[in-house]
Amino acid sequence: MEPPVMTSTWLDGKQVAFAGQLMAMSRSEAARLVKACGGQVVSSLSPSTSYLIVGEPLGEDGRPAPRIRKATHLQNKGSTIRILAEEEFLTACGMEMPDGTVRQLYSEAHETSQTHPT
Repeated sequence: MEPPVMTSTWLDGKQVAFAGQLMAMSRSEAARLVKACGGQVVSSLSPSTSYLIVGEPLGEDGRPAPRIRKATHLQNKGSTIRILAEEEFLTACGMEMPDGTVRQLYSEAHETSQTHPT
């Protein structure tokens, strides 16, 4: 499903990366949303990365996802990379509903995160 048309340019010229499994949409849908808000998706973190969007923050070993650890390391070295929860990202992109919940796009990522009775 295509994300809604965005008029926000809050990510204009910013580099954005993702960490952890996103719950509201797939990574490709999130990448389209970043582009719609003026940003560029990058596959690796560097001091020039502006935002790290975090879905499920813990890895299988119970520790923070490797990209979160790397972003924290970069912050400690003076980088201005900002770590945002998936919900904060979606709200900033205008995906918040009037009741305060975040709109979830139908996607395979959302479908597989739900448990269905048999």
